[in-house]
Amino acid sequence: MAPALEYALSAMGICRNFPRALVFAPEKFIGLGTPHLYTIQEIYRLSDLILHNTKETMTGLLSKSTLELLIIELGSTIDLHLLPFTQLQGLVSHSLIKSTWEFLHIHSIRLRHNISLSAPRKDDVNIMTVFYQQHLPSDILEQLNKCRLYLKAFFRSDLADGLVSFILVPRLRPCSGR
Repeated sequence: MAPALEYALSAMGICRNFPRALVFAPEKFIGLGTPHLYTIQEIYRLSDLILHNTKETMTGLLSKSTLELLIIELGSTIDLHLLPFTQLQGLVSHSLIKSTWEFLHIHSIRLRHNISLSAPRKDDVNIMTVFYQQHLPSDILEQLNKCRLYLKAFFRSDLADGLVSFILVPRLRPCSGR
């Protein structure tokens, strides 16, 4: 948007370095009232998500499957607005849903979903939820998540046999580069 703004501001007789906060501010606050394309795009995306998911259109089914993939990659069915985007963004691949999650995080917007996975065993928990609660650094979470995805495990019972009642989280240390 920067090249378009520089040209448009110059054409209107306004310095092209005019503060962007005033360019995007509403006119009632002495701004130029220029809509920010990123914000408009994300608002329309949220609107489409809600509209198409409730009507179960093809677009809704595609966005729901993308959200399901994000949930599998994250290893948690918790609503996205409850998860810290800055810490967990490295666990998931780039998608429109990830961009929406970032927008939700930046603007403190709540959006709930109805996707759930039932635990195969009584008192079973998501593996990644256990790791999140340990407050591990992002790089360690990424390593653990890659291992979890490789093993195709989502719940603790996916990694344990009938004799194991819990899983210990080992102290991980960085690789020596080999």
